[in-house]
Amino acid sequence: MPITLIVLTVVIVVWALVEVIQANAAQIRRLPKWAWVILVVFPLPPLGAIAWFFLGRPKGDAVAAPQPSGGGLNLPNLPRRTKYVSRPAPDDDPDFLRRLNAEAEHQKMLRKLEDDLDGDKDRD
Repeated sequence: MPITLIVLTVVIVVWALVEVIQANAAQIRRLPKWAWVILVVFPLPPLGAIAWFFLGRPKGDAVAAPQPSGGGLNLPNLPRRTKYVSRPAPDDDPDFLRRLNAEAEHQKMLRKLEDDLDGDKDRD
């Protein structure tokens, strides 16, 4: 039973810490972001994490606020792909099969030429 409580405490603290770090500092309630990080991790970890969920966490849509496409790396906002282009599997792609066949023919021709050259050397 104590191991379960320890694991549950660790999960709650890590979850709260990740949320604090990812939250927009302007939307966090009651305390500044750095204070919430310290409160969640140090004094009494499960109590600080629970306090975050009830007192500090941004309300409503602010939790799921969209991040810039740079992923927090201060990169310019890049256009996001809205539709993924599906490619056929290599064994269904006619161009791939054509190149594969051409390469196989090329390898056969090289082997035949090498055999012919080896045969000519044997005659000399």
